[in-house]
Amino acid sequence: IITPAVSDRILKENASIADHLSLHTGIIIDEAVDSLLITAQSSDIRSLEKERISSTLTKLAVSVRTDFRETSVVNKSGQELMRVSTDRLYFPSDFRNFENKEEFKKAIQGEIYISQPFFDDPNRPDLPFMTIMVPIESYPGNFIGALVGKLGLAKILDLVTAEKIGESGNAYLVDKQGKVLAHIDGLKAIKHEDFSGLSIVRKVINGQSGVENFINEDGENMLGAYTFYEPLGWGIIVQQPAKEAFAPVVSFINRSIILTVFFTVLSLILAAVIFRIILLNPIANLKRGVLKFGAGDLAFRVKIKS
Repeated sequence: IITPAVSDRILKENASIADHLSLHTGIIIDEAVDSLLITAQSSDIRSLEKERISSTLTKLAVSVRTDFRETSVVNKSGQELMRVSTDRLYFPSDFRNFENKEEFKKAIQGEIYISQPFFDDPNRPDLPFMTIMVPIESYPGNFIGALVGKLGLAKILDLVTAEKIGESGNAYLVDKQGKVLAHIDGLKAIKHEDFSGLSIVRKVINGQSGVENFINEDGENMLGAYTFYEPLGWGIIVQQPAKEAFAPVVSFINRSIILTVFFTVLSLILAAVIFRIILLNPIANLKRGVLKFGAGDLAFRVKIKS
């Protein structure tokens, strides 16, 4: 019998893992935003001179601290002045205009824009990206453009898929619609499978965090925890097959039962031996004495211990 206390302990452990993943997901995204903000304050970027911008954007794109696939600078009118990528060469004809884009309208007002994830790398169909745009100021309050970064979420992907709970438990990440962003089953991530039909996913994308016993996408009974990542509306789910989670407890109970039966049987055997020594042997001696006396052997003596 699995007690509620045992189940609660396992669920709390899974909840701790989910909280840990949420925290580090936030750290990865915050580091990328901070990197853009610091770069936007540099004199090269604020100059809006193409030659100086190009050098700084290249350094940002190849930085090992973040995973920006490409970066660009947009002027006050929303026109891209320079666009640098780690995997292709952009020409002026490739430069974009953001004048009517939501992200630019926010950035030029001093806000930080972070998009929902998207997938556009045919060589890595499982790798999500997001667009981050931050304002460029010539001096505080005077916004002269925006710095744009296309961030690959490989670090978050690795963080989530590397988490292993027990032998076959795992964690996965869903976006605000409940579609898979990161999953140890790469095919689910490549297909961006919709998990919004699962009760636990519906709860997390609706802003809830908690623990519960539930049925997963493969119909297995699971012990799980879910944490809502509020800044982007994402959900992190940690799950472990209930049978596996309770296996050590069941094993302990079975060993306890076996040992209890063993010692009970041993106690009964010892009790029988002691009973024979203390009670049956003296009776048998007395019986032999009676028979001896009945046969005329008056010299026989019965030894009695009290």
